[in-house]
Amino acid sequence: MVELDFHDRIATFSGKTYSGGSWRAVVRGVTTQLPPGSSLDWDVEYAAVGDDYSRVAHSLERVSVALAARRMNDADGRYKDQDGAYASTYLTPSGLPVEGFQYLIANSQIGGPYRTPLDYYQEIPREQIRLSRNGLSFHLPVHATLAKDFPPGLYRIEVDFFATVDGLRVRLPVLPQFLDSFNGCNTDYQYAYFAKLLLPPMKIGTMRQPRVIWTLFSLYANQGNRGAVAREDAAHFAMTSRVRLPTRYVLPCQPDREKCEFPIAPDLPTLERGYYFITKQYPYRMLEPDYQRSTYQVEILKPDGGRVRLGSFVVPRSHSMFDRAPTYRFDQFGRYEITMTGVMLDRFGNRFAAGGTYDVWVAYPLTFATGVKPGTPLHVGEVYPPAATINPPLPAEVEADVKFFPATHPRDVLTAHYSGRAQRFGYYFPSDAQPTLRFPEPGEYLFEITAFYRDPGGRVFMGDLKNASVVLPAEPNLTVVGVPDDIPDLRWEVSPSLDGSMSYNQNNLHFPRQSGHMIYLPGNASPNQLIHPVMFVHEPTGRLHAFLQQRFPKALLALSRDRSRAGAFGSRFNLFPACQEQIRRYARGGDEAADLPLVSATSLGYSPYEYPELVTQRGYYYIATSRPGFPVFFTISDSTSLDIYWSNAFGDYAGTVGAAKRGDQPGDVTWSLVSAFFADQQSGAAYSGVYSVGGSTLLRGETCPYTTPPFTRPVAAINGEEMYIYAGVGPAPGAMYETGAVKGVGSVVVPMAAHNVEIIVRRPDGSTFECRGRADSVGNFTCPAGPLVLDQPGVYRVYSRFEENGRVGTCPGAPGGSYQIYAVDRDSPYRVLFADDLPRRLKDQDKLPVSGSVNPAIKQGAVYYSVVAPGMLLDEGRRPLTDGRFSFDLFPAEFSAQFTNLQDQPDLPNREPLGLRPAHWPRFLRTLFRGERDRRLTDTIEVAVFVEGRDADGRPATAGAKFILRGDEVVVPPMFLARRGGRRP
Repeated sequence: MVELDFHDRIATFSGKTYSGGSWRAVVRGVTTQLPPGSSLDWDVEYAAVGDDYSRVAHSLERVSVALAARRMNDADGRYKDQDGAYASTYLTPSGLPVEGFQYLIANSQIGGPYRTPLDYYQEIPREQIRLSRNGLSFHLPVHATLAKDFPPGLYRIEVDFFATVDGLRVRLPVLPQFLDSFNGCNTDYQYAYFAKLLLPPMKIGTMRQPRVIWTLFSLYANQGNRGAVAREDAAHFAMTSRVRLPTRYVLPCQPDREKCEFPIAPDLPTLERGYYFITKQYPYRMLEPDYQRSTYQVEILKPDGGRVRLGSFVVPRSHSMFDRAPTYRFDQFGRYEITMTGVMLDRFGNRFAAGGTYDVWVAYPLTFATGVKPGTPLHVGEVYPPAATINPPLPAEVEADVKFFPATHPRDVLTAHYSGRAQRFGYYFPSDAQPTLRFPEPGEYLFEITAFYRDPGGRVFMGDLKNASVVLPAEPNLTVVGVPDDIPDLRWEVSPSLDGSMSYNQNNLHFPRQSGHMIYLPGNASPNQLIHPVMFVHEPTGRLHAFLQQRFPKALLALSRDRSRAGAFGSRFNLFPACQEQIRRYARGGDEAADLPLVSATSLGYSPYEYPELVTQRGYYYIATSRPGFPVFFTISDSTSLDIYWSNAFGDYAGTVGAAKRGDQPGDVTWSLVSAFFADQQSGAAYSGVYSVGGSTLLRGETCPYTTPPFTRPVAAINGEEMYIYAGVGPAPGAMYETGAVKGVGSVVVPMAAHNVEIIVRRPDGSTFECRGRADSVGNFTCPAGPLVLDQPGVYRVYSRFEENGRVGTCPGAPGGSYQIYAVDRDSPYRVLFADDLPRRLKDQDKLPVSGSVNPAIKQGAVYYSVVAPGMLLDEGRRPLTDGRFSFDLFPAEFSAQFTNLQDQPDLPNREPLGLRPAHWPRFLRTLFRGERDRRLTDTIEVAVFVEGRDADGRPATAGAKFILRGDEVVVPPMFLARRGGRRP
């Protein structure tokens, strides 16, 4: 860690070297307020002790000092996050966070994609450096002039010291150890190499009151969200959990079932990334809070209109067990407006405004099944289908928006708004009268759907989902590729301990080089098995290369190609696992580089994260991975991003409904899509491309990850049958609609590559709706005959078949690819009502008796049922209807035996690493001392019951109902219960 002492215009830094010695730097003449055009006249000293520096005397050529002005707040007082890891102040035109990171000082002479308004660099020749067996020291004056058009704001001037040895530049705190060959990058090295030396905040020019970012409930992940952002900050700041795109925040609590009491205090995600997001955090902070002098006030507007004033409080420390935040009990369903405002002081006496109004929901979560997978790119001329199935199945009120942002003029946004009510079985589709937005040119899109329902007992159900990606031209002009073959895999080790520390043993897996290939991941792997999507682009005309050369500092393009030096930026992959590899490879290749990075650029060469208003070129990747039913990874990042990865072997994906506690299970299958995007506003040039990779989690006992071309190895095995093509088909098995519903017919498959498709729907009257064709390059297929209109009540039969090179696949669990879907007469007076004695909780080995009746009674007929998990048919059958009543039994243990991914594996006690948060301790201790074996179903499992028969007058009659299983919980919508009132969902 770097220590800073500042008084009497003297800043003194001190820290540790990689060898275990120490260093000290003194900067004299520092002021904290300057107008543009002023001069910096400083005196700088540097000294390091504790190691033999004389052994580099023969190869040391010079030392250098670099300065950079890191903007902390702009002229309007808005906070700027220079790092952009998990939270960003550089947003897409649709308001989504773009991730990035700058390891070294942002100085054009050092290397890196950006510079700052203070781009000062000075070298000191060898003869002015004092070397000995015990240390190194030097002294120099610094004279720099701030430009007259220096952007006003609050800055922290960064100072950095380098040595040039044998033509390589390396930071002084790791000299002379960088000469020693070593693999990997341990914590001591990171702290020595990446520690930033930041002078006290300096106000340059005239600016408004500066602000800092406070969020709320960032410790309480739910449905992939990490808390709420204030309305006042939302236009300039956004967070991402890397699970899914940020949406409205719902507290993980229901007041009719538990005591919903939460602490209310500011969270600081830009300062405490390691605490809120479980990631690395390098040892520096732009803001250094003085907690004891920072205060906030809280007022709460409840859903019923009542107001509660909690009072004023001191801002608690995030990690402190002694600073207690005030708590509030949320006792109503609905939307709360929490006003949390205050002032934060830093250790230097600067005051920052903070907070605002936070929208927080208390509700049961609604989830969505949509026809478009997360991150799927669309093409010019296509329409985004806003239809969705809602779970639990409720006639919720739905609002949806499709927004299109043209590539080179993104402010000319086009919007289509949809609203309406879902059908009683949870299916929503827009009416013909509502507008349609057909994408007119390349660009980016954003889709958001929100559903709300209040049941007769006053309980609120609410869900929100976003999807976004690129709109591609008819012929994409970028080729997206994965990690090159000559980049080695890294293997470290991890061992959790009771004190909360970990030594890492990470199996870093990369996406294959070629799009369409498969990656096979070990089932029940090490908890820290990580997947790193390290992406590059190819552009054959050379124009993108020319754009990059315009913006990249000359120092970056001239970096040494000597891969034997671990300490030089850009020289060794092992030093920076999967981070900024695109930039280092481009720097090493120069004009010969074929693998290009994607970065955004500003008109003056500054970082887009600190100067988003100056962005003239936008370049980034949409990277999305999903399992059937929900996303598991979603980020928008450029080639400067910090450790873009996720673990598929640990965690419930930030509280996502349906996810196992221990990550992906053997048999889970994933879709991964990468869309690359670059647009230059000045020239009007735009580039985009797409890449795909299918994933399969291997069965237990298979521990070696590997990749294959598509259709060469089975994706999964179900009931002993190997599936070479694993298909998600729409309409999905067991889907239930009211007549008049319009449903798109199509498919997505793994492997994600082109193949032949046949989907035939047999209507109740025996006629057929036939779709045949070829899937696109990423395995997506849309029926050329258009959508299916379910205009007949009854049982429909879907037949699906997928083939490529003699390899055949179907919908998982569907014998021969055939399964049932249902349509209930929209005007039917008949209702299926489940008996109120359905169990509320279900253990893995329990039988689930399903019984009910039809009201009014249908005397003659049959009962059809389907049991489905997302994308999979678990069971379907037909039973008689006797005197208007029916019954049958389900055995969830049989489902988990057939589909190995449906149950948390019980043989993994003591494998889960101990987290840093107090909430992890009880579960860890239970596992450690009791060997707790948590057996429960995962994924959302739907049970659909359809009744078809004739009434007393002999006329056809139909009715239907659905309920779901979430883990061990049986959730029955009240409208499908025989006796309403008082029953909890």
